[in-house]
Amino acid sequence: MTTVPALTDTKALESLVHEHLPLARRLATQFSGRGVELDGLVQGGGLALVEGAHRFEEERGAFP
Repeated sequence: MTTVPALTDTKALESLVHEHLPLARRLATQFSGRGVELDGLVQGGGLALVEGAHRFEEERGAFP
């Protein structure tokens, strides 16, 4: 679990996303072979990660 500094800081956002990309990839592989190519799943997971990082509210707990 990660405590994030102010996510208005671009460097902090970038660091958070890079830190959690392996998690997005691992989750995507669990859904591969179900009609969507792995690359598409990884891309979707990465986009969801970026959106989640932008919406993250530190007072609600740790990320992820």
